[in-house]
Amino acid sequence: MFTKFSRSTKRATIMCAAAIAIVVGVPATAHADDETVFLSDIDGRQLGYTKFTDATDQIKICDTQRDGHSVTARIRQGSTVYVEVSDGSDAGCNTRSVSLVNNDAYMLEIEWNGPGNITWNSGFFA
Repeated sequence: MFTKFSRSTKRATIMCAAAIAIVVGVPATAHADDETVFLSDIDGRQLGYTKFTDATDQIKICDTQRDGHSVTARIRQGSTVYVEVSDGSDAGCNTRSVSLVNNDAYMLEIEWNGPGNITWNSGFFA
């Protein structure tokens, strides 16, 4: 026993099913991934590292040498610097919170503030 549906009821059912399929099929907004950049000198000695953690929206900078020179981390978008944090000449880490817009491209950069000012960046992350 089949129930007979009117043409408009069938059309409405198909439209509802299509709308649900579109909503379910749309991916969620992408979020920034965690990103870590290590900085070493020409001899391979690690000078420091920086890490952006998406879940907490924090940038962490760690000076890994007690060499009398600090390291600085930045998150930038083009020439705009969103956050800058340094860690002194002692081995250890500092953190700072930053709010970034999802789906935008940013560069995570670390710089050693010693002779030669060695700089390295991660390229882009979103």
